[in-house]
Amino acid sequence: MKTDMGPRTPSVMSDAPTSPSLIATDKENAPQSLLPPSDGTWEEQKSEFDAFLRSGALDRAPNLTHILNYIGERYFSGQSDEVKEVTIAIHALGRRVDFNPQDDAIVRVSMRMLRKRLSKYYADVGTTRALRLSFPPGNYLPRFTRAGDESPELREALSGPLAEEEVKDTTTVSKNMPPFTRTLLGLAVAALILGIVGFLIWGLHRKTPPAKDSAPQPTSAGPIESSSVSPIRILIGANQPWTDGDGNVWQPRDDLVVGGARFSDPSAPVAGTPTPVLFQSGRTGRMEIGIPVPPGDYELHLFFAEIMGRGEAVREMQFQINDETPQSLDVTDDAGGENQATMKIFSGLTPEKDGEVHIRFISDNAFVNAIELFPTPSKLPLPMRISTAPNSIHDQNGVLWEEDKWFFGGRSKETSISPPLPDDLYRWMRLGNFRYVLPVAVGHYYTVRLYFSEPYFGTPVDLTNYVPNENSIGKRVFDVYCNGQTLLKNFDILADAEINRQVVVKTFRHLQPTAAGKLILSFVPVKNYPTLNGIEVFSEN
Repeated sequence: MKTDMGPRTPSVMSDAPTSPSLIATDKENAPQSLLPPSDGTWEEQKSEFDAFLRSGALDRAPNLTHILNYIGERYFSGQSDEVKEVTIAIHALGRRVDFNPQDDAIVRVSMRMLRKRLSKYYADVGTTRALRLSFPPGNYLPRFTRAGDESPELREALSGPLAEEEVKDTTTVSKNMPPFTRTLLGLAVAALILGIVGFLIWGLHRKTPPAKDSAPQPTSAGPIESSSVSPIRILIGANQPWTDGDGNVWQPRDDLVVGGARFSDPSAPVAGTPTPVLFQSGRTGRMEIGIPVPPGDYELHLFFAEIMGRGEAVREMQFQINDETPQSLDVTDDAGGENQATMKIFSGLTPEKDGEVHIRFISDNAFVNAIELFPTPSKLPLPMRISTAPNSIHDQNGVLWEEDKWFFGGRSKETSISPPLPDDLYRWMRLGNFRYVLPVAVGHYYTVRLYFSEPYFGTPVDLTNYVPNENSIGKRVFDVYCNGQTLLKNFDILADAEINRQVVVKTFRHLQPTAAGKLILSFVPVKNYPTLNGIEVFSEN
C-alpha cells in the first residue's frame, strides 16, 4: 500500500532540499533591500528558520516541508521576488507548469496549515525562543519578530480560524468570474451567516432505547439530549441544500471548504443505500474542511462511493483527521466494488485549538461525497439502529431506527402477519440470501442484537398466548456469521420462540470489526431463505 504523501505528478522540481535539513545559502547574496521588514540579523533569522525545520513540527507533513525549504532557499539567497503562489506550486509541490491558482488552492491551503503549525510550535516547544518566525496573511515571505513584539493585528490574524489570505485570494479570483458565478459566491458568504444561526438551532437526531431483552443495556448508548450542539450534515458537492426523508437538511457549506472541485452524476446507481443522492455528487482534489464546534466529543462520518469508474487500486487516496496520522483509503476496495456505498466512522474527536474539527484530503485524487458530525456524550462510538423498512421508523417505545442501509442481496418486504405485531419494527423484513456491511469505528469491541419474527410459517392467531405450531418448526432454517465467525447455526425462529413471546432477539457480545472498520453480518440459507427485522450495534466499555 502506498504511503507517500508527497507530490504525485511532479513536472518541474526545484533543487531545494526535500527534507527538514539546514538550508545552505550565501549571506552575501541576500541584500537587505529584498527582505520584508523584520527583526534580527541575517544570522539570527537563519538560525530561527533552521530551528523550526529541525523541531519536528513538520513531521508527517512533507508538503509543508517542501514549501518551507523552497521559501527559505529563495529568501536567504536574495531571490524573494521569485516567491509567489505559482512558483511554490510548481517548484515545491510538483504542479505542472500551467498551474492555475484559480483552479487549485493547494498553496493557500498549505500556507494556512503552515501558519497553524507555527502557532502551535511557539505555544509549545518554541515558547522560549527570542525571535519568532511567521508568515503574514496574504504574503508568502517570512517575517521575523522579537517575542512579544508582534502587533495585535498580526497575532489575531495568525491565530484566527480563517486566514485573510484565503478571503483576499477569493476576491481576486471573483473579479475574473462571470456575473452568475460572482452571484453564487455572494450567496455562499450569506450562507455562512445563515449557517452559523442554523448551526445553533438544528434538532437532535438520535435517542437512546430501553433494553429489548433481558441483556443489560451497554452504557455507551447514553442519551445526547443534554448537548447544546446539533448534528452537522454537509452535502459537499451539492449546489443547494437537500432534505432527506427524516427532515434532516444537508447543506453544501462552501464556507467551510478550501480547495477541491465539485463533481456530480445524478444518474449514477449506488448500491447499499436507500438514499443514493448522498453519493451522486462530491468534491475531489486536495482540500481542507474546517467545521467550527464548541468544546466536547464528536463522531465523524465520511460517506464515499466510487461513481467515476476509477476501479480498484486506481484511486488510493490519503486524508487526515485533525493532527492524527494520515490514512490511506481505496474506496472501491473498502466498499466491495464500484457504485457501492461505504462510510468511515471516527469517534472520540475533539476540536483543535482553533475550535474546528479538520478534515484534510492531501492527495490529488482524493474525494468525499458527504459528511456528518455528531456531538457525543463520551468518546465511545454512538449506537447504530437499522430497521429493514425503506424509511426510518419509531418503535413502540419511541426509539428511532434508521432506514435499511449497508445491505447487499435479498429484498425488503412488508410482512403479512395477521393480526399485525404491535411494534412497527416488525412490519418490514429483509428476505433472501443477504449480508450487511456495517461501518463502525476501529479500536472497539461491539455488542450486536438481531431482531427476528416469522412472517409466514406458524403465524399465531392469538398474540397474547403465542404457541407455535409444531408442524411449522423446521420450515425456515439458516446460519448467521459475523466476519466469518459463527453466530447462529441451523437457526429456526419458531423453534427458538417461547410462550408469550412474539419475536426472537439474539444478543452477541465482544465482536471485533475488521481492520477496515466493518462488521460483516452474513445470513446464509439452509432451508428456505433467512429473514431479519432489525439490527442494533453498541460499543462496549
